[in-house]
Amino acid sequence: ALVLLFLPLGLLLRAGRPLRELPPTLGWIAAGGAAPALLWAAYNQARFGSPVATGYAEELSRWTTPWPEGLAGLLISPGRGLLIYCPLLAGALICLPTFRRQRPILALLGPMGLAILLALYSRWWAWEGGWCWGPRFLVPALPWLLLPLVSFFSGALSRWRARAVQLSLALAAVSSALSVSVNPHDYYQWMKRWMQPRPELWGGEHWFHALRWDWSYAPILTWWTFPTRETLLLAHAITRPGVVLGLLLAALILTLMSAIRLYRIISRSGAGSA
Repeated sequence: ALVLLFLPLGLLLRAGRPLRELPPTLGWIAAGGAAPALLWAAYNQARFGSPVATGYAEELSRWTTPWPEGLAGLLISPGRGLLIYCPLLAGALICLPTFRRQRPILALLGPMGLAILLALYSRWWAWEGGWCWGPRFLVPALPWLLLPLVSFFSGALSRWRARAVQLSLALAAVSSALSVSVNPHDYYQWMKRWMQPRPELWGGEHWFHALRWDWSYAPILTWWTFPTRETLLLAHAITRPGVVLGLLLAALILTLMSAIRLYRIISRSGAGSA
């Protein structure tokens, strides 16, 4: 995520905007990005003795995955493919031509951010990101990749394009529901104990190889059949109110406020262009 911090600034400068004319909000964006970076550095200093050291230790030097394998894994693999676990991205791609005509600089953010993260993580030995839902290393680029959906909500698409985006929204809702229907730690522990004694399932490599590449064990297909049903946080927070429930409610309120503000901005923009 830190690698992506300077991308918006670079694009604005490339567009010919001098520093003195850049929007004041960029200062807040920079501050918002710098604050967690400083906290992260302070934590590393206190825990490992250096602001740039992390708990990954020697794993940081294991750049051993061939480029084609890591790239295909992050984009289309059954276990971690971005195009599989984020159906909403298909809707954003449908909107991209329209959005690019309206906002050419913003339209570059998503593809360029994705390219940077793919180049960074495709060579790492654990490109899939461990025990998670979808390619977690690509998550920082998702907000930018989904920016073209603004064209859908502003009504700028043709009918068939709008219908296709609606389908991607429905598929995204299903994927999101699956992602919170099972405790991922329990699921992966169960899969590990079941698969480790059966090396024929993963060809003698690490047992996670089957979860990466075999549709029979891909989380998006096997997750919903897992016998232990346990919502990650919400069920526990409701039965035992406390800090977690408060954080979830605060997140819900902020999300609703952001959605309302975005709707108003889009509405004003549409009225102004009309």
